[in-house]
Amino acid sequence: MVILAGVAYLVLWLKPGVKPPGAGAGIQNGTSTATTDISGWKTYRNEKYGFEFKYSSDWPSEDYSSSSSLDIYFHPPINQGSDSESFYGFRILVTKFRFNNLTDWFIAKNHDNPYAYLSTSSFSFGGYAAYKYDAHPEVDSGPCGARFVIVRGEYIYNLSYCLVDSDDKVFTEIGKMFKFIEPATSTVDTSGWKTYRNEAEGFTFDYPSNWFVQYEKGGWIVVVSVKKFETGDEPWFNASCKKDANSESLSLSELFNERWGSVMKMYSPEKETIKVGGYDAIRFVDTEAIPLNANVFLVKDKAVCSFMLDDGSDVSEKILSTFKFIEPATEKVVVDYTKPRGARIGYIKKVYENSGGIYIDFDEVKFFYGEAAIKFLKENGGCTPDEGGGCFLPNNYTISNKDEVVQSLLVKEGAKVTVLGNGWDLVEPNGVSITAQEFKSNFGQSINEVKPGAKFYVPSYPPYWINQDESGRVTSIVEQYIP
Repeated sequence: MVILAGVAYLVLWLKPGVKPPGAGAGIQNGTSTATTDISGWKTYRNEKYGFEFKYSSDWPSEDYSSSSSLDIYFHPPINQGSDSESFYGFRILVTKFRFNNLTDWFIAKNHDNPYAYLSTSSFSFGGYAAYKYDAHPEVDSGPCGARFVIVRGEYIYNLSYCLVDSDDKVFTEIGKMFKFIEPATSTVDTSGWKTYRNEAEGFTFDYPSNWFVQYEKGGWIVVVSVKKFETGDEPWFNASCKKDANSESLSLSELFNERWGSVMKMYSPEKETIKVGGYDAIRFVDTEAIPLNANVFLVKDKAVCSFMLDDGSDVSEKILSTFKFIEPATEKVVVDYTKPRGARIGYIKKVYENSGGIYIDFDEVKFFYGEAAIKFLKENGGCTPDEGGGCFLPNNYTISNKDEVVQSLLVKEGAKVTVLGNGWDLVEPNGVSITAQEFKSNFGQSINEVKPGAKFYVPSYPPYWINQDESGRVTSIVEQYIP
């Protein structure tokens, strides 16, 4: 039988204003009596999370941090550029600490690890008292040494290493000089922020001017940082509100237990009661996820709101703090995308210019929505039965394209073309009007080619409605919304 080697852990518990047990004994913070030459060593200092230490100047670092966590590696020279580089080195991971005590943390992290145990004996790292969280003594951890888990304030600091013997001495020196500093005060500049306002569902909030609304459907929207799709590690904010979702007028705790009770029992995430928009809300966090996602559940009378954001992101937290309810509009003119917006609908295969005119290659289809879609599927053998006796129809529509006959149609000069938006910002209720020339020049764009704030986006994947005059010339083109 082969047993995979475990990694040793050391847990340091620091309560604000309380001197940790064993402080002053063993290795002292900020001092060193070793013979290792540390002249010329660099200082790593992180004011956001409040700590610093010195490290060997020939150890380059790799930063994998996100908006809600710090994750940085330091590699010894012997492994730089080698296949083993990712396995050997010194790592610091800092995230929000979402547990009441170390026992809860230990149980949550190791409920399926029979080799882990929490020692009651103290240890010292950088002058701080520690409790050893280790693999079973019979399990060989090999070159992977200890992990020091320091809980200080609202953060948990994970310091771990996997090194050869000579580098182990260097890590010892790092431990001697590790120390906490006063964290920098976080400030978010909200000047110039935009306001998202949803009058149909009755809520509003502010967000940075260089962010954009990626998706909106009813009361469900997602606001994402511009850099999210450039780097993949920027903060984001998700809001979903429905003004009449609590038809039985249940309390916050009653509705939360009804919707999230099974999840809480299965994963046991940490939760707390906070204020959002002046009302009580329940916040809970999946402590297993990196980066952490915070979920917030809010009830006001019959209105229900759910939020998801990067836990620990100052910007996302600030957005949440600007949320407030407004009086829902009694009426709102919105185009019903389930109804025809032209005489014919089909896929546009190509848009091109010929003999001074603009043409489209048009493949006509049949578009069915709701009950009409279910009826069509039942009559044509395409129905996958659901529990209610209907057809499984995730997005409530179906498209039929049996013949795939393509027609070349001339677009009349001055024809009206309507697209839904720019792919990032809000979908306009009546669409965005563009010229036939703009339609031709931008048709088939990739969403990655469209910058937030652009006037429009002309995708090729959705079907389009068209109208024609008596001579067959296309007088209007309208993009069909696809859920």
